[in-house]
Amino acid sequence: MNSDKRKSLLVLSGIGAAASIDSQWIKPVVNCIVLPAHAATSTGVCSSFVTESVSGVITIEVSDTQVTGPVAASRNGNTFTVTVDQVVNPIGLSVDEVDQRTVFSGSINTSTNQVSGELSVLQTCDGQLVCEQLSTFLVDLVGTPTANALGQYQGQLSGTLRCCQDFL
Repeated sequence: MNSDKRKSLLVLSGIGAAASIDSQWIKPVVNCIVLPAHAATSTGVCSSFVTESVSGVITIEVSDTQVTGPVAASRNGNTFTVTVDQVVNPIGLSVDEVDQRTVFSGSINTSTNQVSGELSVLQTCDGQLVCEQLSTFLVDLVGTPTANALGQYQGQLSGTLRCCQDFL
């Protein structure tokens, strides 16, 4: 599987879609259906993982009450954190549904007009790790500073993406 397909897994299946999560979702009876070629001999444990670096531009909006980036988090003073659980249907994987947990947290530094934090996305299927992205970010205010650090911030996100080859 090529690198672009693995990177798009998290972007297409969760991070971009996470902003439109229905908070009333109910966990389905069947979490996933794994269809690898070696299904009859599979032990349910990943045979090997592919790990690579990820980096990119991230944009975050800060308001009086929330911080919005890959997902929306309630602002508590100059900190924020949110954990979002959802079921996704990744494109290009040999599974029908994947449980995904996204954690978005960080802090707002009003003296430097920067926001820093962490973004992690964990995808599992029947309790088995499919993919995980562990990233940190540092973004700078775009435009004129305000007293409450409101506005749009932009900068870099970097980290690692680790995916089970059995699902790719």
